[in-house]
Amino acid sequence: MGRYWAENGLISVHLQHPGSDEDVWKGQKQPLAEMKKAAANPLKAIERARDISFCLDRLETLNSEEGPMQGVIDVNRVGMAGHSFGAYTTLLLAGQLIILSKGRELSFADERIKAAIPMSAPVPTGRQDLVRIYSQIKIPCLHLTGTLDDSPIG
Repeated sequence: MGRYWAENGLISVHLQHPGSDEDVWKGQKQPLAEMKKAAANPLKAIERARDISFCLDRLETLNSEEGPMQGVIDVNRVGMAGHSFGAYTTLLLAGQLIILSKGRELSFADERIKAAIPMSAPVPTGRQDLVRIYSQIKIPCLHLTGTLDDSPIG
């Protein structure tokens, strides 16, 4: 998708999130166990969400500084897509809440994200509170999944 968007005149940025990417399981004796451990760590989701906002901040800087990207980037018209853990990250930036113990809410919504494509998004652990978890998403989302879609991490 990124290649298609870039070929059609859009800026397409792809982030790598160390600590929650393929390096977690690649070459491991028990890759599934390593994937589950990384996905169960809420700090990884928080770090990923912060990575995105940092990237958007950096793009704003590139747009304003003298150089080849000056005046080219419109960070107020950003779409975001992601698969699996990336879909979860996409929804966090779209406004999905993280509900902590004792009901405390964490939000990583970024107003610069105007539309989202979460692909194979995991269902939050707080399934009894889905209305609250999703209530702050105010942008269009195209959710993609399949009837045989499954996750090796639960």
